[in-house]
Amino acid sequence: MVVSLDDRKYFGTGLDSAVYLLKNENHIMKIYSKLMSKLGPDSSLNECLDIIQLYASDTLKAQKIVESRWSKAPEHIRKTNFNGNIYDIKATILPQGEAQIRKEYSPFTSHIDTLVPEDYVVSVGQKYISAPNLLNHFENVYARFSYEFLNERDTTLCSAVDYLNQLITETVEVPFRIVPENVKIIIDEPAKKIDLIVTDLARSIINDYAILV
Repeated sequence: MVVSLDDRKYFGTGLDSAVYLLKNENHIMKIYSKLMSKLGPDSSLNECLDIIQLYASDTLKAQKIVESRWSKAPEHIRKTNFNGNIYDIKATILPQGEAQIRKEYSPFTSHIDTLVPEDYVVSVGQKYISAPNLLNHFENVYARFSYEFLNERDTTLCSAVDYLNQLITETVEVPFRIVPENVKIIIDEPAKKIDLIVTDLARSIINDYAILV
């Protein structure tokens, strides 16, 4: 079923896809139009679908690895000091949605009167997390954002992301590079707890999988 433009809220465009919130379902939809374009006219929809399904499978592997090994991470990764209080840090990997080929309106338009839906590779169903990403957090905390001026808490958060990158690369054997834009942060002040929720392992699927195009 084609999603009405009124039922999807545009969140932004990454290196591979345009990202939308499906308002009625509170889930994320990613239209991989940019990945399809990068793969070129000689690549089929099924080839692109295979790549996204592999990415979803590797994301599930990473999720299980982080679930089983985060508690064994060094304490300076799992805990941080902020204003004299110790905060526990928990990292989780969010599964991707279901990869499929289906008709959708172009991600680069807001006018449907002259448009016909086209076939795209999409993923639908990733849970929507209503929270700022790590880059938003840094920009909100620091008037002039620079990594060299991070406080102890935020330095630890960066170290936690670096640890995830190393752990996942070693175990999944794909050189993913998690970036702050793809990490949601939830700070629970009363509980002294920080949740880092990774929504995408790859900054660029083509680069991380070293796909030759």
